Amino acid sequence: MLKKLLTFAALLPSMVFAESTVYLGGDFLTNGSKYAFQYGFYFPASSELDFGYELEYAKYSDDVHSFGVNIKPQFPYGNFYFAPIGGVHYFNDDIDTAFVYGAELGYTRGAMTFKTGYKETSEDFEYNDNVYVGLAVNF
Repeated sequence: MLKKLLTFAALLPSMVFAESTVYLGGDFLTNGSKYAFQYGFYFPASSELDFGYELEYAKYSDDVHSFGVNIKPQFPYGNFYFAPIGGVHYFNDDIDTAFVYGAELGYTRGAMTFKTGYKETSEDFEYNDNVYVGLAVNF
């Protein structure tokens, strides 16, 4: 147990002081003309992978919205990236908790990231799958 704790303590500074990025994002959901907002964080885990997570609020219809956490590893290629997405969200109404999964393609230029992707929920309701386009501001 002590070895694990010491290993974690030794690695913690590298995670904290890595070139991390905080971002605020917004998406337009094309299926039903609704929206989503994200507050996220990512840092370089290796030269081929940026690890990140985000808090997301999504409004799927007038009756259904969710709030949850997504894990979002990014595989950068120059200014472009590919990111599979997996998360757990709490939904209103009779849905309660559901998984959210999908993928995203993005292009970063300066402090702005332009993105498009697809997300779907594990629960079945109207507009539970969406293609989206969005924009994020990186800090």
